[in-house]
Amino acid sequence: MIYPAFQNSNIPIVYTFDSAFVNYASVSIKSLLCHTSTSNNYDFIIFENDLSELDKIKLLSLKESKNNVSIRIYNTVHELHKHPSGTFRSHAHLSIATYFRLFIPNFLSNYSKLIYIDSDTILLADVAKLYSLDLGNAPFCAYVEPPYPANYRMNKDHFNDGVLVMNIDLLKKDKLLERAVPLLLKYKDLPLPGQDVINMLYTGQIHPLPVEWNFCWHLTERNLRKTLDPD
Repeated sequence: MIYPAFQNSNIPIVYTFDSAFVNYASVSIKSLLCHTSTSNNYDFIIFENDLSELDKIKLLSLKESKNNVSIRIYNTVHELHKHPSGTFRSHAHLSIATYFRLFIPNFLSNYSKLIYIDSDTILLADVAKLYSLDLGNAPFCAYVEPPYPANYRMNKDHFNDGVLVMNIDLLKKDKLLERAVPLLLKYKDLPLPGQDVINMLYTGQIHPLPVEWNFCWHLTERNLRKTLDPD
């Protein structure tokens, strides 16, 4: 069982990645640590599947001497083997580690709410502000992406899961992983399997995340203008 690292003002931040993304993740974590406050505690939890001991040492060293920062690393690849063969498939730039976000409510059942961040994300503000967003009864707080070209299979309410505030209490009850596995087995050609499955389950139910918390390179000026001013 994994418990919060701090009793008070604990802000849990989850990353999932493999050795191919460890350098990107290190930069992401470092950028986050450049925008912290001494009034909060930052509880980093990393789920991985193939990091070397040197990789882990480098990641743990990012904490430096900060007493309000905890970094814990867990190899969770064995959890994948508990499911039917072919459920979790890697291809192109997507690794097996991308699926670990589906396991988060099970792994971190002692948390009520947390932040998930993709390993290639640069943070320019204190994530305490992100964590303070009120989810209400929504399962996620996520950024709804602007429309893509028609040949991309995406509905108008499709959300990006690169930065999420996750309502763990709700997602535990909703059995996110158990509902996602049959969809992964049924739809084997999804371009972004983890993100696409979460969208199948929760499109239209999320609390919108302001674009400044998940600004992506593909947000052209035209699409961004539509996002900020849809009328």
